[in-house]
Amino acid sequence: MQEIDTVLREFTGRKALFTSIDIANEVKRRGTWIPNRDVALYMRQHELLAPGGDYLMTLTTVSLRDGRPVEAYVYHPAGSPVTEYGEILQSAMSPQEFAALHPPGS
Repeated sequence: MQEIDTVLREFTGRKALFTSIDIANEVKRRGTWIPNRDVALYMRQHELLAPGGDYLMTLTTVSLRDGRPVEAYVYHPAGSPVTEYGEILQSAMSPQEFAALHPPGS
């Protein structure tokens, strides 16, 4: 889970707002395949995101690329409104997209 830790520290270090899919996709972009649900579960237990800490987890409505609203947990710095999550929620990277980014033998 070192890969998740590294990405989480980068996102929290710059006080970013993010979802578990944002973290999972970044880990995958860097070359490690991990199921999105495993990332989400790991994040809920991570010390950087612990209750009473510097980050909050808020269920809110965000928009998909096609404009459809969906509910998602957004992690955000305490004192920073969740409405600042201005990015459209990314789709989870598929195994095919991962394979295209990281072809075998590269």
